[in-house]
Amino acid sequence: MKNLLYTIVFCLVVVMTTLAHKDALAEDLGSANFIVRNPTISAGGGLATSTSFETSDVIGQIITGTSTSANFEGETGFGYVHDTVFSITAPAAVNYGSNGVSIGSQVLNAGLNPINVTDIRGISSPWSLTMAVTNLTTRGGVLKVAGDNSTLSSTGTYTGVVAPDRSDKYVVEIQTGGTVGTATFKWTDPVGTVTQNVMTAASVLLSNGLSINFADAIYISGDKWVLPVDSIAYGNLQMLPAGPTVNYGDSNVVSGSDGTFSGSSATSNSRTIISSDPGGSQGSYTQNVELRQTVHANTLRGTFNGTIVLTLS
Repeated sequence: MKNLLYTIVFCLVVVMTTLAHKDALAEDLGSANFIVRNPTISAGGGLATSTSFETSDVIGQIITGTSTSANFEGETGFGYVHDTVFSITAPAAVNYGSNGVSIGSQVLNAGLNPINVTDIRGISSPWSLTMAVTNLTTRGGVLKVAGDNSTLSSTGTYTGVVAPDRSDKYVVEIQTGGTVGTATFKWTDPVGTVTQNVMTAASVLLSNGLSINFADAIYISGDKWVLPVDSIAYGNLQMLPAGPTVNYGDSNVVSGSDGTFSGSSATSNSRTIISSDPGGSQGSYTQNVELRQTVHANTLRGTFNGTIVLTLS
């Protein structure tokens, strides 16, 4: 008998919550980032009424010069321009590969490598890079259990429920027969909650990102279907950051600690991957992270998908 396979894929989302400083170019005296220091010059970039003047941008670089024209116009290269970078790069996805469905639990390993953080803002502000994850989930096709009607289908991305770490199912059953829009149904979610007397429609949202779709047909009381779903809980995912590599700059950075994700919502609580010294760390740093996922027994076959959220702040 051919082995049944499942595949696990994490997609990454990168969030920047701290805005990097925007330096105005020396020739752009119309920028709001420039402050006129001599009151004899009108704000916004010109109209000098004095032959001597000075301007200062918001990071304290001083520019001096003279003007013999009523309208001062800077030139490229006039003054000092400080380049600022506060950025992160990371893989677009993490793939655990294809694995055989097992009657026992399995531990899978993957690397979130490399992650690069650069901070050359010149403001000595502390920063940290954190990671949060969702459950790994999949859904199967709709299976008819009772009746002659095979016109039910499903759409949506199953987000999973927080507690269960198992394959499970939704159950849909017609209560009052009729056509779409007159027949009613009840449905049961993976934790056993029953919702009754719901009107049939072309698309009906159940929960956790799943919808069912009733095609045009005559539905009979007792028609019944199941929709298999599976969730691999983030509570069984361990993160193990390696020591950071300093590409250039100071070495005042620290890796986060090893640990398992936790939480009570669709997205886990955050764990720190790497952080700067409290006084800020300037430079470029590479951090690798090992992911160790425990997978429950008897998974559904198919592709499991989840999301990693990296936040630099």
